Amino acid sequence: MIQRTLLALAFVCFAVLAFSVVNAGEYFRDPHSILWHFAAPLALALLCLAFVALPATGRLALGSVLVTVGLIEGFFALLNSSQQPQVETYVDPGYYQERNDLGWAPRPGITTRASKCVDGVPIYDVEYAIDDRGRRITPVASTQGRTRFVLFFGCSCTFGEGLAQTETLPFFVSKGAPRIMPYNYGFHGYGPQHLLARLESGSLRGEVEEREGDLVYLFIDSHVNRAIGSLVVYNGWAHSAPNYGIDATGEPARRGTLTTGRPLTALAYSFLGSSQVLRHFRVEVPPVITDGHVEFTARILARSAALFHEQFGSGRFVVVIFPGSTLAGRLGSALERLGVESLDYSQLFDYRQPEYHLPEDWHPTAKANQVMAERLDADLADGADSSR
Repeated sequence: MIQRTLLALAFVCFAVLAFSVVNAGEYFRDPHSILWHFAAPLALALLCLAFVALPATGRLALGSVLVTVGLIEGFFALLNSSQQPQVETYVDPGYYQERNDLGWAPRPGITTRASKCVDGVPIYDVEYAIDDRGRRITPVASTQGRTRFVLFFGCSCTFGEGLAQTETLPFFVSKGAPRIMPYNYGFHGYGPQHLLARLESGSLRGEVEEREGDLVYLFIDSHVNRAIGSLVVYNGWAHSAPNYGIDATGEPARRGTLTTGRPLTALAYSFLGSSQVLRHFRVEVPPVITDGHVEFTARILARSAALFHEQFGSGRFVVVIFPGSTLAGRLGSALERLGVESLDYSQLFDYRQPEYHLPEDWHPTAKANQVMAERLDADLADGADSSR
């Protein structure tokens, strides 16, 4: 009787899985949906078949393992819930929009209040204003004489999360360089693949009025995790991010998203991401950033540099390595081999000091951006072409 029930349950799970596969376009889209429509039915079906096939001693052992794992997961679920700070954030519900080429982007033309509190303590309360091209507006005192553009790319550190529009890196760079017209293309959660996807779209040249200028990409260490779509990155926010692989010529090639371009990895990560134990110990997969991962990231940036020069001419494409980076040496060497200019700011200041990062947040403060901007203005002005 029990065996028949288990076989019937396995059949139902396989039927659910088959239905989900047929409708994969609707259900194979994000970690939560993949977990409940694919990973969970598959795991339950295999467990049912295992209980049917195993001898009594094997069933007892498997049952003991499942009960133990369930108790451990339940304990860590309670522990995680009790230890997790109460974070309250706000942006306009229409602030984020889906984009096929990027995964997500700000809604063009929107202005929103953005606030964050941790355990009732205000961290920031600012305004984000986005122009009609999807860029964060960087105010300048006057556009007169600003004959060179600088395109700023990167993540929320470039965007200026938690900061006013007059506190971002692009603002301070343009304030110190009156010939520069800044364009802030950074956005929350972006990685180097978003830069490449924007350049591959071919639309960037038409969004910039000035004929000559440079591109600055602000690199932080976690951009390597974003480029490879690690476990934490995938389950956290980036399931729809662009996915790249290396083709036969050694160049990065677009392969869907981090979900559609590698379905088996997405299935495994969705299952692992549900573990409270892994969440508590902040387990990352892969656990170590290898030279291969850094090289892959460098190749994405090198391909971006090539496309920038094709579309914009002889301007400089510069990768700025953020203060505190532990990957500066490896990334700088990889970029140098590929002919890409980098500026190593990893030792510019001690990012752990409270004046350089927002409390309970770790995004750079206005002071951090001002210090970096002063150095970057000098480097852009003197034509530095080597890592420092």
